[in-house]
Amino acid sequence: MQDVGKKSEAESIFDCSELVAKYQFANVEGWENLAAYNSDFKDYIVRHPTLLKDRPDKPINRGSQTYEIFTDNNPVMAALSKKINSSLHDYFSRFTDKSNYQFFQNLPSD
Repeated sequence: MQDVGKKSEAESIFDCSELVAKYQFANVEGWENLAAYNSDFKDYIVRHPTLLKDRPDKPINRGSQTYEIFTDNNPVMAALSKKINSSLHDYFSRFTDKSNYQFFQNLPSD
């Protein structure tokens, strides 16, 4: 972009200080506090029937991995999905006013 005289546009697209964001979960709806949620989340993961050690054909060395648990209807996963989606929506909405890209003008609701 710089070669065609669009240096400021390139800088706005690749401004890492604007693109990186941190979202901290202070609480999770349905749980008394974050520690209670984390405990239930850990228990759910370690008891998940698809949890495999050293899963074949995956780039995990000496670790464990589950299959697609975000498709589960478990309350722990539903709460995490809701938190992630809310954070993503907040993140993307920061760009709607200053972006000409169609994606940011029509953010999905879910």
